[in-house]
Amino acid sequence: MQIINSSRQQAGAIFVGTRVSWHKGQICWKNMQTNNRLPARGRLKHRKLIDALFSEGQKFSAGPYRVYFSVQPARQLQPTSTLRSTGQQLSAGAVLFGTGVSKKKFARAVDRNLIKRHCREAYRQQQQPLQQFVRENNWQLMLFFIYTGHEHLPFESCHAAVGQALEKIKAKLNRSVVEKSTLAKNALNKRGSKPAGGSDT
Repeated sequence: MQIINSSRQQAGAIFVGTRVSWHKGQICWKNMQTNNRLPARGRLKHRKLIDALFSEGQKFSAGPYRVYFSVQPARQLQPTSTLRSTGQQLSAGAVLFGTGVSKKKFARAVDRNLIKRHCREAYRQQQQPLQQFVRENNWQLMLFFIYTGHEHLPFESCHAAVGQALEKIKAKLNRSVVEKSTLAKNALNKRGSKPAGGSDT
């Protein structure tokens, strides 16, 4: 952060693309391009979408997390009544992420919020390979992490568990791509091996 001596009247017209704040009568500005927060459009927050993911998606365990995920090709993306009611924009190549903590295990909101912040940050730091894979295949992916541990683990442990989960999701998706490609090739081979005419006998 850099501090510039100036008056308050100059604060609104100094730098485009910067965040301006005041500290002891001086303007403090920071380049907004360094802001790497998880954007709101990438968060899975609507109850109806989350309920649909829990009931229809795949699930597995990774460390202290129970992970739910659901993927579909872009051609199947339709403005269903569920999506219209939530107002969620589900574009091709999008990844929606959410996380939650049980109130029964962590009664204090401050503890639940810290656990969720750690999960979001661990996901944010490691999301790029999975997001790129989803974009390349023109899919839309929803995933949700539920913290099932009985005690709050350090961020390093959460980071490792989230990374393991993302790698597992990518491996499952890649396996489905390979299986579909193999089935398509087998179908083409069978079609090409059929005789064009009748029997010679």
